[in-house]
Amino acid sequence: MSRTVTAPPPEVAALARALPDSLPPDVLFGIGGGSGFARFVAGGLVTLLTRIATRETATEGFLADICRHLQVPFRLHVAPGPEALRERLAEELAEGRTPVAWVEPDRLPWPAPPAAYHAVAVLELDGEARVFDGEERSLPVPALLQATRTTGVRHRMLVVDGGPGEVGSAVRAGLTAHLEQMREGFGPQESRSHFGLAGLARWTVEIGQQSAFLAYAGHERAASAASAAASRWGDMAAALREGRAGADHVRAVHDAEAEALATIESALRGR
Repeated sequence: MSRTVTAPPPEVAALARALPDSLPPDVLFGIGGGSGFARFVAGGLVTLLTRIATRETATEGFLADICRHLQVPFRLHVAPGPEALRERLAEELAEGRTPVAWVEPDRLPWPAPPAAYHAVAVLELDGEARVFDGEERSLPVPALLQATRTTGVRHRMLVVDGGPGEVGSAVRAGLTAHLEQMREGFGPQESRSHFGLAGLARWTVEIGQQSAFLAYAGHERAASAASAAASRWGDMAAALREGRAGADHVRAVHDAEAEALATIESALRGR
């Protein structure tokens, strides 16, 4: 399952609701190492395109990273089943805390972006469940518990036990995580070239290979357009590396890609 969004994902809004005197979701997103550029979810990895990737397990994850950077006391808990999770959620609510529960978006009774990971702040369990993921919503308690049967780690929740620590150090931690992954990649050595600036460079090469294929197939105009798109990606990768990237670089990539796709489509139609 995958998802691309250009705003902080719903689970960050859920965490913001759970934190006392919280910072805005977009600030929390950056503190976690994200930048708001894009987000891609595949298998066990959550990747913020060209920005940040996280491993989601019973003991770690993007929301946990945010809490650690903020020096916020928190607990990650995995219940053995839905009823045990309901009891834990009810206990935390009774103590005046707002637990965050991970849910399967396909099992929610409202439209949600397809993703491997999605979370909601649980506000109430009396009668119906009242939750928050950027918007306040209601659903039957059994439906909420059914949705917590997530891929990978089931019935997972996070509870915050205090307010943020020193925000300045949290911002620095988020920027450090951002820089490390942009420059060094993520995960095993053999896959690091798929992330960060190396990922952009790799994408440039692949688009260049597409250009060669189109030329071989006799579509010279489409090959030229694909080659131009590869150049614009290369320009943006260099600008990011040198700290001078701006809206013009993004716009150039968009326009070149749009032109390449239109030209390829035209070639396929035999025009």
